[in-house]
Amino acid sequence: MDSVLSVPNQFHGLDSINDDILLAFLEHFTPGDLMRFSRLNHNYHTFIAQYVASAFSVPRHLERFFPGAIYSDFRSLQARTGAVVFGATALNVFTRTYDDKCVLDVMVTLQQYGELSVWLQLRGFRYHEEDREDVDDDEDVDVSSYYDDDSEYEDTPRPADIGKFSNGVYTIHVWIARHTTLEKVIGSNLTCTMNFITANDAISLYPHSSFHLGQVVRIRDANPAASEDFVNKYRRSGWSIIDNVPGVDRAYPRDDFYADIEDETGIRCVGDGKCWIIPCVPNSRLTEHSVVRFIHSWNLEFTNEGAYSRFIVLRSEELRERYIVSRNTTLRNVVRGLIHNPRDQYVQFQLERYFESLHRQ
Repeated sequence: MDSVLSVPNQFHGLDSINDDILLAFLEHFTPGDLMRFSRLNHNYHTFIAQYVASAFSVPRHLERFFPGAIYSDFRSLQARTGAVVFGATALNVFTRTYDDKCVLDVMVTLQQYGELSVWLQLRGFRYHEEDREDVDDDEDVDVSSYYDDDSEYEDTPRPADIGKFSNGVYTIHVWIARHTTLEKVIGSNLTCTMNFITANDAISLYPHSSFHLGQVVRIRDANPAASEDFVNKYRRSGWSIIDNVPGVDRAYPRDDFYADIEDETGIRCVGDGKCWIIPCVPNSRLTEHSVVRFIHSWNLEFTNEGAYSRFIVLRSEELRERYIVSRNTTLRNVVRGLIHNPRDQYVQFQLERYFESLHRQ
């Protein structure tokens, strides 16, 4: 069962009794409340900064799987392979909750699957591969996901979708990406579960609506019947899940659920101003093999049937990996003009300039 992640009473600036009382209140503050409270005075600002650094700590959530220096090794592995943590563990980082029974979900591409598998087995995790049908009913991620018709499915043989690893106490599920490591994040059925952890950052795509307003939109890209249990699990946990958003509540570009496929300001991208980004280890960034920020993008579309996340999977011999790209016509033309340059980092740089120019308008 989820519980609030306890935060050590290690802060200074107020007397100890006030510290204890304030900490009890802070556990129930939303991230937005914490930010506003920190602006009251200098002492509160310092106190909240220390609290946030401890409460929203990625290593504290991953230490049971990778204790001590092993987490540093895991970060290096992520940087080399592009593996991302998603599912319940990533969500718990942003909700300050802890569930010692949940599995750790890791997504990796087929090319990097072998290295991750060997790395885990060398650190005491025994390997057991299981088919999609064998996944537990209380799985922390939705096993249904959406792929655009423009994308081709590989016909070449490959391992099962999920590899299960266990050390007898904790379980790690390694998912093999069909196209990209973010496909089950951006393709998730709930906006509150669109969170992931890279070697350097924990990133939430809809933090304001999810963690401050408590408003979660159900995305209808996947098979509704297959995803019903997944959605109901979060509904029973207290999330306010809605199928649509009134037009007046999504009429402004700064709103989380602003949606206009042909309006450039309606494009969302990983790393934009609506994301919440928490450094995994402050002042200790690693050079990552995979490009994440700006190059992945999507649109929301609201119809009579509900909300949809609209994107295509970009594949090109000029790019090292595949990427999720919004269906926005202008953006797709920009990307087509960039992929003739055989460098992922160059494409990322140009897209960053593109999105920054939209923000300044």
